[in-house]
Amino acid sequence: MSDENCFKLMFIQSQGQVQLTIELLDTEEENSDDPVEAERWSDYVERYMNSDTTSPELREHLAQKPVFLPRNLRRIRKCQRGREQQEKEGKEGNSKKTMENVDSLDKLECRFKLNSYKMVYVIKSEDYMYRRTALLRAHQSHERVSKRLHQRFQAWVDKWTKEHVPREMAAETSKWLMGEGLEGLVPCTTTCDTETLHFVSINKYRVKYGTVFKAP
Repeated sequence: MSDENCFKLMFIQSQGQVQLTIELLDTEEENSDDPVEAERWSDYVERYMNSDTTSPELREHLAQKPVFLPRNLRRIRKCQRGREQQEKEGKEGNSKKTMENVDSLDKLECRFKLNSYKMVYVIKSEDYMYRRTALLRAHQSHERVSKRLHQRFQAWVDKWTKEHVPREMAAETSKWLMGEGLEGLVPCTTTCDTETLHFVSINKYRVKYGTVFKAP
């Protein structure tokens, strides 16, 4: 934080006891009037604020070996194709109409420290963007999205189970969950009920313990 001390808190649990340690981190920075440092700082800020200063060699290198995740690239390319198609079909009017339902505020401020090149956000400055129909659309699509994600995850689990878990092991796991075929357990009764949680059917196991009789 700007002009504030930074502390590190650690909770250490050992032998049933919890200890709290507080450490003051070194946040002091030496101020230097070296003109070389000031020039480097000015160049850094200029490059940060202006993306056109990227050299052609760096752009060519990034084009050959981009440092991006493949899934992010797919999303960006999909978005770019959608924009190109939208421009071809002449739907600029619809885009403007869509932006009418958006509230935004651009008042975020930041400062750069001369020697460390660190960017610190100014207190009580902020940016936000809110689409008025976002909450309603989220409620409408929640069930569909939850089911789709669960089906994708369940397909992966079923594939992995088929490749790595034999039938005998699966049967033993089911017996273990139901408390069957095991010796030395406390007398109990296990039931399995199917319930729906977040639009997905789940198995909920309940254990009811009986009376334990101790030998005299």
